Amino acid sequence: MTVSTTWSQARAPDIVVLSGAVKNGAAPFSRELARFTAFDAASKSGVSIAVAHIDGATTGDNIIVGSGPGVASEVRVFSSRLPALGTSPAVFSSFSPYPGDKSGVTLSSGFIDFTTGRQSIVTAPGPGAQSNVKVFVFPLLAPLEGATAAHQHGAAGSAQPVTMTEFKPFGEGYRGGVSLATGWLAGTLGGAERIVVGQLDGDEVKAFSSGSALDRAPSLYLHSASAHQHASFTEMATFAPFGDRGRGVSVATTSTTEGADLLVTPLSTDGKATARRFAFERTSEASTTLKPKLVGEIALEGAGPIALGGD
Repeated sequence: MTVSTTWSQARAPDIVVLSGAVKNGAAPFSRELARFTAFDAASKSGVSIAVAHIDGATTGDNIIVGSGPGVASEVRVFSSRLPALGTSPAVFSSFSPYPGDKSGVTLSSGFIDFTTGRQSIVTAPGPGAQSNVKVFVFPLLAPLEGATAAHQHGAAGSAQPVTMTEFKPFGEGYRGGVSLATGWLAGTLGGAERIVVGQLDGDEVKAFSSGSALDRAPSLYLHSASAHQHASFTEMATFAPFGDRGRGVSVATTSTTEGADLLVTPLSTDGKATARRFAFERTSEASTTLKPKLVGEIALEGAGPIALGGD
């Protein structure tokens, strides 16, 4: 499972882990497993958060936290072993994805390429900075040839990721910030999970793939990972789910029997929050892009903007 959120403004960087199990009569998500402060408690710019299996331990997924705006760019990966309630888990890794930047870090995670066979961390800076999406991975073996180490910006003594790739989904000039998600969009085409990017200051949503039947893959995944220097992502879909409104878009994915559908909601509303669900289809065998298909729309509780997240 992957989770992604936008920043909670005017909030301390507190993380709470809740159990979804029904135990001793307790309702799901009513029992705390952990509560801790991810960064300096004096910071009130909030955090973004994701969950993925990073450290290779058998104890479960790692909690991944990105800093909010106004403080130095930082991602912390916490140990998958949760400590006693009231104490913080150990920090497995701490690194700066955008050295010198203080616009905040947006996070997502997922199994988005097959070059390492591991889940990756996907980051983007906040509004005001050039929207440069980066993909980080923690290989359990030696770094792949051609990959760039990020250790020069990490905390001393902590495990450091490899920067597998980076790209600017909306071009060199876009600085409006983005929302991120990962998921198996158009899963019948094969390949790994896709990266979905939505504009926070605009209308567009784009989906990127590291290989699928659209580009004559996934036959390349039958090769050894050592045959590929690093993952590269190509645009497989682009559209404006709410038309030309300039409201900003929050994105998430939801699993289906054929892969995943995309959920989107506008960040600015006219008194009513709605979410739209899209499937993606290939219009012909020769097509190298996907066409979105609206499959549903629901009204959400509350009148204000709602940030989506999760897979």
